[in-house]
Amino acid sequence: MIKLEIDGKRIFPLFVAITKSINNAVGDIQFEMAGVQPSIKVNSIVKATVDGEPMVLCRVEQKTATGSESGLVSAFYGREITCDLIDSVVPDAAKVFKTGVTLETMAEKITQSLGMYTKIINKAGKIEPFSFREKTEADTGQTALDFLTQYARKRGVFINSDGNGNLVFFRLENAPLVKKELKGTIESSAKIDYSQRFNRYIVKSQSDIRDDWGTRGSVSIFGEAIDEDIVKSRVFEFQAEETMTKDECKSRAEEEANIRRARSLSYSATVFKHGYKIGEVVDVNDKGLEVKGSFLIEEIVYTQTESNMSCELKLTWPDAYTLQAEIDAKTARKVNLGKYK
Repeated sequence: MIKLEIDGKRIFPLFVAITKSINNAVGDIQFEMAGVQPSIKVNSIVKATVDGEPMVLCRVEQKTATGSESGLVSAFYGREITCDLIDSVVPDAAKVFKTGVTLETMAEKITQSLGMYTKIINKAGKIEPFSFREKTEADTGQTALDFLTQYARKRGVFINSDGNGNLVFFRLENAPLVKKELKGTIESSAKIDYSQRFNRYIVKSQSDIRDDWGTRGSVSIFGEAIDEDIVKSRVFEFQAEETMTKDECKSRAEEEANIRRARSLSYSATVFKHGYKIGEVVDVNDKGLEVKGSFLIEEIVYTQTESNMSCELKLTWPDAYTLQAEIDAKTARKVNLGKYK
């Protein structure tokens, strides 16, 4: 069940939908109330829990009212309060960091400089500091979340929120595996698209590179990754976001290959009840669409009306958000689309 509070007061909406995604550090909410609702204003604080667990802490950003023969309805929309990191540029006081800075320190400095009361929660385990090879400096006009995400990707870390207005660093391979069976499906859809996948990924470092003695050079540094499911004639080459070592280029290539692999699969299902979370793995047995296997929940939309509730799940490969694809042959055979057995 979804429970909503506005500025600390419980409300009972006609309709509410909450979206949470691994790919978006900021969740959002939309809800509708009968009448004009003058007590709910833009900038009102919305706290939402799902089955008793904090899900989003938002500010109302949009308010509209509509009248019809059936009466007046007010509609509201808001994003989590961490959306300031999406909209605001990196402040001058937090644009440049010294060698050896950690991702946690960078995030703390930026949020403090923006005047945000946001805690940084590290669930990713040990995150290596950034060395002298890595330019830890924000570009002019670069937004705070874009800057933090840029450096988080270099360490295989993802950023999300905890439902209480705090930032969470995580790696899915470090998270405890929660596996459930997908039950009560209302509707589902499936699609595979290989048009943006390649056999060979080549990542080249930025030309400004220093050796172990700190001397600049222009050595050609690159790394590669292979996607064996794709024909060899398809090759993708791009330049790394920053100066990288050969091993870092290889890791970046592997990450790009796996992200594109994840995006090539689209399976979604709407179920009657809540009880699912992003990052969990569900067993799918969809005879109608010929889909069978274990899939990772990538995005969830929790929906509730006065009479019922539902949960729309977007699913992908179970290893889609590890730095490198790790599905072994046995597991891969259990993930079938169009080959139901």
